[in-house]
Amino acid sequence: MKISHHDDYLFTIGEDGLLVVYEVYDKEAQDKREKEGEADYAEDYLISIDAYTKLKNKIEKYERKLKEQEITNKIKNNTELKEKDEEVRHLQDEIDHVFLLK
Repeated sequence: MKISHHDDYLFTIGEDGLLVVYEVYDKEAQDKREKEGEADYAEDYLISIDAYTKLKNKIEKYERKLKEQEITNKIKNNTELKEKDEEVRHLQDEIDHVFLLK
């Protein structure tokens, strides 16, 4: 059982997953809220467990893809670095060879 941010509604959920919303009439709370001004809305969202599970699975899927992409990028970068190192060695050998001939 939960009450809304402004104490206007009472939410209950049964074992069968049925959500029931009751409107609460409280004159004192209403007067107090009017005197203090309206507060910000709560940032709570009610979604079904199925929707939550689907969203959670989607997030986990994208996290796995991101990790795989990071690994692929590291491998690619390492391969490129090795190729550049080999190229530098080859050029260094050519330079050494030219200086040895003189």
